[in-house]
Amino acid sequence: MSNYSKTRHQPQNNEEFFKVTTERIKKIHRATAIRFAHEGAKHLYLIDFDPTNLPNLQSTIEKLYPDVKVTTLQADAADEAAISGVCAQALREEGRLDVFFANAGVASRNALAETTSETFMESMRVNALSCFHAVKFASAAMQKTNPSRGKEYSGGSIIMTASTAGIRSGAGTVDYSASKAA
Repeated sequence: MSNYSKTRHQPQNNEEFFKVTTERIKKIHRATAIRFAHEGAKHLYLIDFDPTNLPNLQSTIEKLYPDVKVTTLQADAADEAAISGVCAQALREEGRLDVFFANAGVASRNALAETTSETFMESMRVNALSCFHAVKFASAAMQKTNPSRGKEYSGGSIIMTASTAGIRSGAGTVDYSASKAA
């Protein structure tokens, strides 16, 4: 593993680790999933709102890294049942969850005057609520130990994609910037 990806909660000697990624930002999601496989993940649970993105990504990972198991799920990252379910699935199937990468994100292209309340709230739902669900359910799953599966201590890493739009004026649309600052 490269030094930048090691954390005190990840195995330090390429032992198995298990990751979940959520997606609405295709390029980041694809590159990160492939990188997690490269770094030694044993099982990737990949979630995408658009199910047409998943077969190609799964196929690519399985060809490049035949020892990595890939489970794909079409789901909304802001859906509480979907996120709690995938964390429970990882615990059932692998006995542990080590990393959760929350990467969902949407933005309108609307100027402030054209941004509706519905558009604003949809950005908040996907960009902020999805992170809340990731932290809530992934952290609970990561607290579980399983010495028989190599997890003697509780813990893990929850990674959430941020944006300069959340801290810098004019870096994004109003709905996107507000949701990333939340």
